[in-house]
Amino acid sequence: MDEKILIALWAIILSSSLKANPITIHSEDFNDCTSVSWLSVAGPGDNDTGDQWLCEFDSGNGTIFANGFGGGADEDWLISPAINMDSQGGEYFTFDYDNFFDGPFIELYYSSNFSGSYNTTAIQNATWTSLPLDLNDNYNDNCLFNGLPHRAIDLSSIVGPNVFFAFKYEATGNSGEAAEWTLDNILIQAEYYGSLTPGNICMDLKTELSLLIDDHTVIPYTSLEFDVWDSHYVTDRKSSELGDYFIVRDRNSDNPTGPEPYEYTHCVDQDPGGSSASGEGEAYNREHIFPISWWGGSSSNVQYTDIHTIIPSDKFVNQERSNFPIAEVGSPDVAFLNGGKVGASVSSGYSGSAFEPINEYKGDLARMFFYFATRYETSIGGWETASPVGDMALNGDPYSAFEDWFIDLLLTWHAQDPPSGLEHERNDAVYAIQGNRNPFIDHPEYVDLIWGGACLNPLPVDWAYVEAVNQEKNVMINWGTLAENAASHFEIEHSRDRESFSNLGYREAIGNTSLSNHYSFLHRFPQPGTHYYRIKQVDDDGQVEYSKTIEVKVEGDWSFFLFPNPAREKIHIQHALGDRPVTLVLKDALGTRIFTKSLEKFGSEMS
Repeated sequence: MDEKILIALWAIILSSSLKANPITIHSEDFNDCTSVSWLSVAGPGDNDTGDQWLCEFDSGNGTIFANGFGGGADEDWLISPAINMDSQGGEYFTFDYDNFFDGPFIELYYSSNFSGSYNTTAIQNATWTSLPLDLNDNYNDNCLFNGLPHRAIDLSSIVGPNVFFAFKYEATGNSGEAAEWTLDNILIQAEYYGSLTPGNICMDLKTELSLLIDDHTVIPYTSLEFDVWDSHYVTDRKSSELGDYFIVRDRNSDNPTGPEPYEYTHCVDQDPGGSSASGEGEAYNREHIFPISWWGGSSSNVQYTDIHTIIPSDKFVNQERSNFPIAEVGSPDVAFLNGGKVGASVSSGYSGSAFEPINEYKGDLARMFFYFATRYETSIGGWETASPVGDMALNGDPYSAFEDWFIDLLLTWHAQDPPSGLEHERNDAVYAIQGNRNPFIDHPEYVDLIWGGACLNPLPVDWAYVEAVNQEKNVMINWGTLAENAASHFEIEHSRDRESFSNLGYREAIGNTSLSNHYSFLHRFPQPGTHYYRIKQVDDDGQVEYSKTIEVKVEGDWSFFLFPNPAREKIHIQHALGDRPVTLVLKDALGTRIFTKSLEKFGSEMS
């Protein structure tokens, strides 16, 4: 069966049993305002009991909001029900938010000793720990027409059977000091990787991960609704050089060790389209790290808007990068202001045009490619010929996905530039939007378990078992293989001391197969005592691999044995008579002596 078909069938077969979403610990979408699980409580600083968190249902969607304009000072808490944080691990907290008018930002806390009495005194008596938030001021952004998801907050360090979470809203009641904050879709999930089979490696692990991160929430590329442009507010935002406002995190202009050559403000500096850029610093657009021409480029494909591999980029840099592979570049044809460059590749195995980012982002890009090959495992095998440039990096195999040179490059960059805190934050942000994660950021070790040499350069034989069993006065050696790759033959080796082995025999290997095979060899009439056996596998180019060594004890008190008997041309003689003189006398069927010979110690062979 064609390997591509086999991979696809394997994914289909596993999908029903291995497809798993994270465990949902708690959710509140406020769509039923009569039974909201989060309750509004006046805090100790509240002087306006008329204002509180209020649930409203409008146009088919429920939200909860707080607005303290007018009246006295507000301190309104929105407190969750008790959450058991001991029954699982790897919890994440996500929510959507929006704000209107100027005023203080909301805050998020948790407590493991809140009494569960939803009143002011209980709030005062509890110990509350702050969970840092990264909120955008949507109200003062003239381009945003929608609220935003907050990046996923890691709760895995919080323990306790009864943990409460709370949003705290404060306002003075005066204009400019009383914003309105709206919340929706509060969600706590856990055990994202909990369904993976322990010990899985290679294709099995990659396919399990593919099923896990499949079926993510798809957002539009360009829309009045929340789209890819808007997602950059969550996934790719950082403080300006002076730290007094937020700018786009553009990896193609970012200078981690010095001043930025230029800065972009979200939406304001967005590429309006039209003519090509004449240089850096004009506008930013959206770069597909896995070039769209490599898979055909249709905007109807899910991968067209997968923000795990779409990042904001300077328009000129993105334009000059074109659809070239990433690689090490020698003398650049184009050098960019932050140190990135385009030119002829000097990476072993590829000499065409390539783009090389700065060192700080090489691992980031490598893990995006590993994600893409995993998320789209059932499709990537058919993309090899979609683009002549893509064909330089893609190999048509749905499992390994990439040419050897490209895998070597990605492995090197992945090792040299491990996941940073910023990369983890971006992964949390995409998770809040799409509902899936890049596993190679959370678990960098998965890269080697899938693309490491043991998986892509397998040994000629995958051993299933090796055994030796007594069979009357013989020993039967059995072994099996799960798969064979360019295997030539097997040699059966024997030892009495586990150190010095001799060859007993030979079996031809099947050679190349992904199916199980079974072999056997009979060691005739070994002497009583302990025997050791192993199988020497020889591949087509002469390389060898040994099975494990197995031990078997042969019972018996015989002192002399001859086989076959009767014989025509050759007989084997074994005896355990020590150093005593032994004389062999052979007679024919009539009893006439036809041969006499003194035997050597422990055995002889004669014709």
